[in-house]
Amino acid sequence: MAMKDPHVVSLRYTVKYDPRVKFENPPPLEHETESFTLRLAGETLMVEMKDHHAAPDSARALVEPFLEAWGIDTSLNTGWTPTTFNYQTAKIVDHAPPEPVVPGVIHAEGAEVGQPGSEAGTFTVSQPVAREYPKPPESFALDPTVASMFDRYRGYRAGREPLFAMAYWCLTCLERAGGGRERASDKYGIDLAILRTLGQITSTAGDPMTARKVNDPKKVKDSKFANSPLTPQLRTWVDNAVKLLIRRAGQYAADPAVAKHRLTLKDLPPPT
Repeated sequence: MAMKDPHVVSLRYTVKYDPRVKFENPPPLEHETESFTLRLAGETLMVEMKDHHAAPDSARALVEPFLEAWGIDTSLNTGWTPTTFNYQTAKIVDHAPPEPVVPGVIHAEGAEVGQPGSEAGTFTVSQPVAREYPKPPESFALDPTVASMFDRYRGYRAGREPLFAMAYWCLTCLERAGGGRERASDKYGIDLAILRTLGQITSTAGDPMTARKVNDPKKVKDSKFANSPLTPQLRTWVDNAVKLLIRRAGQYAADPAVAKHRLTLKDLPPPT
């Protein structure tokens, strides 16, 4: 019998963590947003809905962008491959059940959310043993710019493309979203020196095996990074700079007021 007034009470997900990370008896994690509450324990995430949703698809459309942002934010902060959340079932009750009053419960088969899959072991996991679950972000959201930049960054970390090509693409993506380099600097609250330095490094540094392009000596003579070898220090700086761009873009997507807190070169280690 069809429900007259279906209401989604909760969604259940299974959670897939970076397989290289071992959790050591972490306590359950609970988190609350304006629209739902979360409880993570082991490989099960329960999402209790606050708002009314008549069907699982509507509830999932609200919840899953938050879950994807959670996985990306965790990856940026820890170096883990992104945590993914795979939808399993929904608990639905009828707010107008037939007599006798017996709440109806149905279970809807779920589909995988996010982009789980194998990734090359190129991340350096800073916490091989974790004693707590990664916390959801307080202010980090996805938009097309954030998603595109992180996809390219993840491709680099998986060994699918060179560092400088990925970093230059991310820089260009952010600048176009901001209306040019100077406007992007103002929009996202990222000091122009960071964008200029990343642009110089990705355009002029490297040797024949690592450089993004062949340089004209006359055009790069003013760059202190011209033909600089890709040292571990320089690699670390570029990696951190890209994460800074992605993280700030995600913070801006959640709250544009974050741009008031300007990021400077002091927020990154020296490139050389």
